[in-house]
Amino acid sequence: MKDTLIARKALTQGDVTPYFQPLVAIRTGRHAGFEALARGMAPGDPPGTGSISPLRLFGAAKTPAERLALDRLCRERAFAAFSDHHVAHPALLLFVNIDASLLDKDSVGSGHIEQCAKRWGIPPHNVVIEIIESAVPDDAALSRFCERHRQAGFLLALDDVGAGYSNLARIAALRPDVIKLDRDLVAGCDATFHRREVMRSLVALARRIGAVTVAEGVEREEEAATMIDLGVDMLQGYLMGHPQPVPAPREPIAALRRSMLLYAGMTLQRLRAEEQEHQRLLQLVRPLRLALDGQSPRRFGRILRDALPHMPDMECLYVLDAFGSQTTDSVCRPCEGIPQRVVLYRPATRGTDHSLKEWFQPLRGGVDASVSQPYISAATGSLCITVGVRFNCAGGRSHILCVDATARHTGDGAAT
Repeated sequence: MKDTLIARKALTQGDVTPYFQPLVAIRTGRHAGFEALARGMAPGDPPGTGSISPLRLFGAAKTPAERLALDRLCRERAFAAFSDHHVAHPALLLFVNIDASLLDKDSVGSGHIEQCAKRWGIPPHNVVIEIIESAVPDDAALSRFCERHRQAGFLLALDDVGAGYSNLARIAALRPDVIKLDRDLVAGCDATFHRREVMRSLVALARRIGAVTVAEGVEREEEAATMIDLGVDMLQGYLMGHPQPVPAPREPIAALRRSMLLYAGMTLQRLRAEEQEHQRLLQLVRPLRLALDGQSPRRFGRILRDALPHMPDMECLYVLDAFGSQTTDSVCRPCEGIPQRVVLYRPATRGTDHSLKEWFQPLRGGVDASVSQPYISAATGSLCITVGVRFNCAGGRSHILCVDATARHTGDGAAT
């Protein structure tokens, strides 16, 4: 009941104050803009501050009409508070939110955001409209809204990508200028292989369609360093700055500098660890390569089966010809994981074409050995690294011994 009264007071008396959280551009090390975050004012709050979170504030607005009115009030306050800072810092961007669930054929043509920008003297190209991902009752209205504001010169951002209602179809439909990666993906990404790979794919997608990426919820320097490694463009979160009533740019950003130094150290450590691991694997594979060298191809399978029990780090062994076609069946350890995963992952058989795999390309070019990056094995479903080394059979033809080894250095935990 108390929250409901606060929301109604906010609507009737305008008791809403904007807070601004900085977004930092990695390339320049400076603030690129600020996201406006509304807070409700409770009794006793000092002027210009608010202690009621946006979640509580909007949760107390019970009807769509109340939520829409509150949504507009928050944006009006944001434009008004940001206008003086735009004059002092004309390159800064203002990020304002709009709840897509409130859009319908009537609200799309209201011109409210254009009027706010004009009234407070902030050019549309300095305003990023964040589409908050939620259940959209009218997809056509959302598309019209985005197209109208794009034509008017505003920038569009898709918020919380990677969580909730966010999906690739929405990205294709709205063609955002900015993709904001959800905090649930960012949190702990430095220690989780699967999260990093999802983030890597989203960053690559954004780059291909010309969208800028923002990592939300960055709270630790390790997370920031990982975002730098993945190629993210901007960082947002407590590490870069807490929401404040006044958008005050600070340069340089000390936390970003520390994160860059950490990234440099992590990269060097990872490269050294990878090189050591590659050399270790090549040494482990060497006796098997020597055992195969000069043998008849008919004996390859028997040699692989005899060798596997003595190679505890190895999951699968197989041989290719010089063109990447598999000439033996895969010799693999029994699956020790969940039994039903056996249906999803099956070892490659004789005749499988490996010629398009990335790790095979150096071997195609004539090098004697190649080591892949970590990936999920199609044979076992586990994280592995493939080692490929050349040898010659009894007839002098070139063959390639392939060994799928358990990946140890993926950036997860301490092994980075």
